[in-house]
Amino acid sequence: EKLWRGMLPSLMVMLPVFFGEMFFGLILAMISCVWRGSWIDRFILVLSVAGLSISYLALIIFGQWLLGYYWNWFPVWGWGGLNYLFLPVIIGIISGTGSGARFYRTVFLNESNREYLRTAVAKGFVFLFSSSLIFL
Repeated sequence: EKLWRGMLPSLMVMLPVFFGEMFFGLILAMISCVWRGSWIDRFILVLSVAGLSISYLALIIFGQWLLGYYWNWFPVWGWGGLNYLFLPVIIGIISGTGSGARFYRTVFLNESNREYLRTAVAKGFVFLFSSSLIFL
């Protein structure tokens, strides 16, 4: 019974984190692929590696202190409704977006070098995104 009571709040946190990480990871990966080798690509690389290097526990502690305690934007502890979800979801998305961005960038760049895609681009068709979605 305890398991079933705790499952709904856990799902309410993890589902938005999962889809938020995927959304922002895909956006950053596409931006990085479009401007491959430029300062934008390097900046996204630095942010991604920095996000991967910072411990999730350190992000939780810092996020709760800064956003919840110091600025008083979010409740820090407990469960009283949907407003209690925003802080863990924001911290979860920030911590996981870096790895997703690096992974999706690799997939997009790998797909962009395929022979069938080069042939299609030469003929005027562009469908990199749809063929890359197979790996998601």
